[in-house]
Amino acid sequence: MEHPAPHRDAPKALESGASGKVVLRCVIIDGGAVSSCVVVSETPAGQGFGREALRGIRTARAQPGQEGTREITLIFATH
Repeated sequence: MEHPAPHRDAPKALESGASGKVVLRCVIIDGGAVSSCVVVSETPAGQGFGREALRGIRTARAQPGQEGTREITLIFATH
């Protein structure tokens, strides 16, 4: 799956050097569009990673043949 660039309003946790992990459950439809996503888990909770994952996944596209409900893991990290 192609992932979009981070949003300019990244979580404040990233600004302080924290990392995070988000698992989303999404429906992949014909053409690879990602839809109907919900946050399954967010670590650490309450730091904005789930919100940013939902925002960023809107423009993602899945590989052909991936249609159906899928769990997608996103890692947020600073380098």
